[in-house]
Amino acid sequence: MNAKKDSDKSFAATIPDVVKAFSISDESIMEVANLWEEEYVYANLPDKRYSAGIDNVMSYPEEVSKQLVNIIGIEQPITNTLLYKRILRIWTLIRGTSGLQKFINNLIIDLYKNSLPIASSVIYWERAKRSVNYIYYRINSKRDIQDIPILEAMNTARYAIEQQISIFTEDLKKIPKFLVSVKKERTYI
Repeated sequence: MNAKKDSDKSFAATIPDVVKAFSISDESIMEVANLWEEEYVYANLPDKRYSAGIDNVMSYPEEVSKQLVNIIGIEQPITNTLLYKRILRIWTLIRGTSGLQKFINNLIIDLYKNSLPIASSVIYWERAKRSVNYIYYRINSKRDIQDIPILEAMNTARYAIEQQISIFTEDLKKIPKFLVSVKKERTYI
């Protein structure tokens, strides 16, 4: 036991004073800005909750159209699935039917949309110009995975790759989920 204490003391005596004086707190700290990350901005949905059935919603195409344009203008890029959920919330509907989805799609036919390789996912934009060279991903949205535009998921993967020298494929699948704050715990992009 004493031999160990003696060896520790002799080891400490061999360390130069320069090394003993080194402290991480002396180092300057530089915070790196992430230019790809943006806060998610929610559209202000009407406080007035409509208590209506799907048929009643479809009888007000002008009002629904204004709501859709407002949502897309603020939350773009936005997937068709999230857009449907926003309208369901405004009109206090429990579930959307394919008829309601067709109705919504017909109201926003003039707005720009990208259809990417995933057939069921359509991304809506107010104008095509906004979609060109879109490099951002949005955080703190608590969206479901199917409500995140594939473009944002690809941007998170690109950002993660640029920050890493090397990364395992399984880890790459996990990183974007954390960057965009996916709602469900065991979801992979």
